[in-house]
Amino acid sequence: MYNNKLIIEVTEKFNYPTKKYQNNLGNSYYATIKTIEDVQRSIGALENILKHYENRDFDLCRYQTDDIKKTYSKCQIAIHKVVSCYYNEECDFHHISHKEVISMFELLENQYKRSEQLDMARKCQD
Repeated sequence: MYNNKLIIEVTEKFNYPTKKYQNNLGNSYYATIKTIEDVQRSIGALENILKHYENRDFDLCRYQTDDIKKTYSKCQIAIHKVVSCYYNEECDFHHISHKEVISMFELLENQYKRSEQLDMARKCQD
C-alpha cells in the first residue's frame, strides 16, 4: 500500500511542493532519472560546478551563473523525483532511508545558498 510519510516529512521540513517541478527543462530530464546513482550524479555535478566557480581567479559572467541555475534545476528535479517515486517499484529509490532523502534536501538547500552567493558576487562585479 502507498505510504506518503516521506512526502509529508519533506513537505513539513522544507515546505516543498508535492507537484512535479516544472521549468524550461520540461519532463525530458525528469524521465531520465531512474536510479539513486542518477540523483547522486546530478548532486555531484552541481557540487563540482559550485566548487569550480567558488575557487575561480576570474570574474563571473552571466552565462556562468545561468549554468549554475540550470544545473541546480536539474538537481532539484532529480531529488523531487526521489520523493514522488519513492514507493514506485519501477524506480530504484526505495532502498535509501527517509533520513538520506532529507539530507539530500539539506544539501540542496546549502547548494542553493552557495549559488546565490556566487550570483551576488557576479552582480557586485558588474
